[in-house]
Amino acid sequence: MFQLVLQHIDERILLFINSWGSIWMDNFMYLITNRCIWIPLYVFIAYVLYKNFGLKMFLFIASILILTIIGTDQLCGSVIRPALKCLRPSNPANPISASIHLIHGYRGGKYGMPSCHAANTFALAFFVMLLFRKKWLTFFCFAWAILVSYSRVYAGVHYPSDIVVGMIIGIGMACLLYYLSYYILTTELVQQAHLFVGRDKELYFKKNGYKYISIIIFVGIFVLITIMMCSFIIK
Repeated sequence: MFQLVLQHIDERILLFINSWGSIWMDNFMYLITNRCIWIPLYVFIAYVLYKNFGLKMFLFIASILILTIIGTDQLCGSVIRPALKCLRPSNPANPISASIHLIHGYRGGKYGMPSCHAANTFALAFFVMLLFRKKWLTFFCFAWAILVSYSRVYAGVHYPSDIVVGMIIGIGMACLLYYLSYYILTTELVQQAHLFVGRDKELYFKKNGYKYISIIIFVGIFVLITIMMCSFIIK
């Protein structure tokens, strides 16, 4: 009974969000949900990491971050989804699909629980937050992750519950890999091998004094404004 109530609430929220919009909003959310549109943001996150940590530590952090995203994506897409087999609301085999407003005919894959978009974006956002611990950067990253996740519900390819579960997995994976990297840097084996000098580790562990943080925010806002402008052009 309780499960049916939750499912009903899930569907009502989905249909409300999916039905609220316009042609401009459809275009806007269609671009927001496209991973490739955010490549400039990813590039400048890498640039800021390099400028703050140097080449050796940058390669270490980038490897951990890539492992975080790949691990999150594979856990959600290749393990949990096939196990749960929860149809996307946009899937024609799902009865609710008849009530879903599709954006440019986009339906996504077969299964949707949990959302890989939500898991990956929240994993990246939380890892960056743990790394830099800057209030405005944290606010921006989470606002970005929420916007991308919202676009998936608006597009009708995910239930809100898919987003929530994906968010939890993404944050959990970010915490796991961040603190694992923290542990690796403090192990006796790494110290004896002199893989990272003292200054490298100090840079990783410090909580302030980072430079160029605002570049990430400015690039993200620039991409967002570009998306808003392009949304008027797409037909």
